Amino acid sequence: MRYAAIAFLLSGLGLGAGWWADSQRHAAEISGLRLQIMQRDLDVAEAQRAAEATARATENAGVRLTQEIDHAYQADLARLARVPARRLRLAASDAAATGAGLRLPRLPETAGSPDAATADPVPDPGCDRLAVDAAKTTLMLYRLQQWAAQAATHLPQGGGALHGN
Repeated sequence: MRYAAIAFLLSGLGLGAGWWADSQRHAAEISGLRLQIMQRDLDVAEAQRAAEATARATENAGVRLTQEIDHAYQADLARLARVPARRLRLAASDAAATGAGLRLPRLPETAGSPDAATADPVPDPGCDRLAVDAAKTTLMLYRLQQWAAQAATHLPQGGGALHGN
């Protein structure tokens, strides 16, 4: 019985040592898994920071591009607005140089019948307005096309990042 008790104690010690070794191995595995999770968390955080930096850079580039195009468009509109004024100043300076004042065209003589109607020498002011509106629209479309072309080549996804695409 003595040997049986010793054998029982030794087997208990063996089982205890095996359990302890297994628990240490499991603890090491758990520690390794925790380290892997922590590394993945760090990798995810780094990827998020990189994505946020890219988004900020894209947004800043889009804002700069939009400001540049808007500035060019506003300069074009200012030049367009000066064109009629420049023409009026030239006409006034020509009249001053020749000694003649600015004269409005005289009214045409009344026609005797509709077939004999004379051409109206006073231009229709609506045509001038239409021409100015057409020029403004042309400038706007030109600058919009310029923005779209530059956004497609210089911004990721053709500028889609600016619009949540």
